[in-house]
Amino acid sequence: MAEEVEQATGKKKSVIVALVALAALLVVAVLAYSVLPNLQAGAAYELTPTEESDLGLSEGLLSCSVEDSGGATVVLGDLSKASQKPIVMNIWASWCTHCIEEMEAYQKLYDEYGDRIEFVMLNVVDTPGEAQKARDFVKEHSFTYPVYYDSNAEVREALFVTGIPVSVIVSADGKVVMNRAGEIDYNTMKATLERIL
Repeated sequence: MAEEVEQATGKKKSVIVALVALAALLVVAVLAYSVLPNLQAGAAYELTPTEESDLGLSEGLLSCSVEDSGGATVVLGDLSKASQKPIVMNIWASWCTHCIEEMEAYQKLYDEYGDRIEFVMLNVVDTPGEAQKARDFVKEHSFTYPVYYDSNAEVREALFVTGIPVSVIVSADGKVVMNRAGEIDYNTMKATLERIL
């Protein structure tokens, strides 16, 4: 008799645990369902208005010097002033798998928005030979966007970059409005660029 009561109690506990697990799974599914449609529909990435406290980040970035593909030194702020366009910067390296995976998306974005947005595909020159590997990679894939080189790590230090890829948007008036780590999605980035134009 005691054994039967123990078995019944054990079965009830198992059923309760299974029901709790099922309820938790349903909550996760509902939350995922509410977020995923927005991502699939190409909802824009979050743009952060630059506050007074963030101006140092913008000023620090725009004072950084990088090298263009011809080896000339370019100050990002001068590039921004000369074009009077927003800047979209992608910080990448030839050894970074996620960086490589988003390069086609950036080429498509450049093809569509290159006349209205200044693209800065900024290679992280952090290992010997990286700049040449990056040049070879760009040539091999026939990418046409402008490539620059962060040889002195000025940009990485200004933005406190700890991992790549990183995508940055600077508004036409020189404020960092997006500083996002991780691989971009073409549709989501396209929706973001539409918001800044």
